Amino acid sequence: MIIYRMIEDEENIEGRKVRTYGIEAVDGGNVLGSVRRISPAKEKVSRLIERCAAFELSPIHLSDAVNDYIISDEY
Repeated sequence: MIIYRMIEDEENIEGRKVRTYGIEAVDGGNVLGSVRRISPAKEKVSRLIERCAAFELSPIHLSDAVNDYIISDEY
């Protein structure tokens, strides 16, 4: 069973540290796909993770789902 989970990165942007969040698709401990640095808004990435799990998204489509979510009105 594929589990979607949040991943965190910290990077320097214009001299200050910014935490960003992404998504990782995991099956039995194996990472099947990931998209890093989606947003600094943790709750937005959390909503996307919930959708990926609810619709049983294939990891092959993860980057497309992220792109669609970012350009949607719900982002």
